[in-house]
Amino acid sequence: MKLLALLFSIGVIHSVHQRSAVYAADVCKDDLAVTYASSSKASSQFDPNNKLSNYGPDRAQLNSTETKDPAGVTQMGAWVSEKNDFSQWIQVELKDAALIRGLVTQGRNGCCQQWVKKYRVFYSEDCQHWSTVGGFNVTDKFFTANKDENTPVTNMFHCPIMAKCIRVNPLGWNKNIAMRLGILGCPLDLKGAFTSQTTTSKVPTTTTTQAPVKTQPPTQPPTQPPTQPPTTPSTQTSTQPTTQKQTQPPTQPPTQPPTQPPTTAKTKATPKSGGNVLIPNTGGTKGSCIKSCKGRANGDYQSCAGCGFYITCSWEQMFDKRPCPRVLPFQHKLFWDDNLKRCVEKSQTCP
Repeated sequence: MKLLALLFSIGVIHSVHQRSAVYAADVCKDDLAVTYASSSKASSQFDPNNKLSNYGPDRAQLNSTETKDPAGVTQMGAWVSEKNDFSQWIQVELKDAALIRGLVTQGRNGCCQQWVKKYRVFYSEDCQHWSTVGGFNVTDKFFTANKDENTPVTNMFHCPIMAKCIRVNPLGWNKNIAMRLGILGCPLDLKGAFTSQTTTSKVPTTTTTQAPVKTQPPTQPPTQPPTQPPTTPSTQTSTQPTTQKQTQPPTQPPTQPPTQPPTTAKTKATPKSGGNVLIPNTGGTKGSCIKSCKGRANGDYQSCAGCGFYITCSWEQMFDKRPCPRVLPFQHKLFWDDNLKRCVEKSQTCP
């Protein structure tokens, strides 16, 4: 209800059956990474032990420039990853769930001709369970990004999403993964969306020749106090993995950052049809699994290797036997649910 009220109040008109949406011209386009962010983190950062240089995710705000602070630390002009592979990501956590319409990206300012050419986007309302941002007839869209260090490139989503956490996963880069990031959208706090007006109505005085003047006291409608979203403390963390090359794209990230590269399974070729996407990535039936990605939309599916595994299809290339993570602290097993498209404790599609 909160989201619907905001959509009507800002004049957003959208249909999931259309390829485009009409948005109000001057609303819901704030850079939430600046105005509404709580914290940021990344899978890795370049030279993490260097106390005189900061390549961390806090340097990923749009238009950040390379500069030296009063303490003598060089603040780099972008987040720069230590590893260059498909398992890298940068994540921004907002103070609360917000309506997000798209992203703006830049490369690294200052030197080195480093930028991201292509990426995918994950989002979550609780920063634990993730979904991919899709496009028209595609559940996992790959966005074209930058061609130089400083020119901003904007990618609007096919459908606006509601999320508290945004995770960007680079899939192509020039020399090294380096990125500055803006998140276009607006908070779901409705306290400014509507204005409560207190009015007073008074019944006019009436008189007759046989009765005294009769009046009615004024009435005043109650006002409802605005709600305020909870805030979370600002934290910043980063991991420090070693450098290695990868050639396979990751899938929907689990509750922990990806640590193991996917295993590629070769499949027998099957005839192609004329369309780019033949089979949409919809929920499966109980006990079903797939053995080929030919003709299937990008996304994740049930693996025939077992309930604890899933498959990633990326442009008809299959990455099989991707294990579901274990839940800390007791290492509980999770199982793939092909309807929810994530690993859960009790799967409805893979008993």
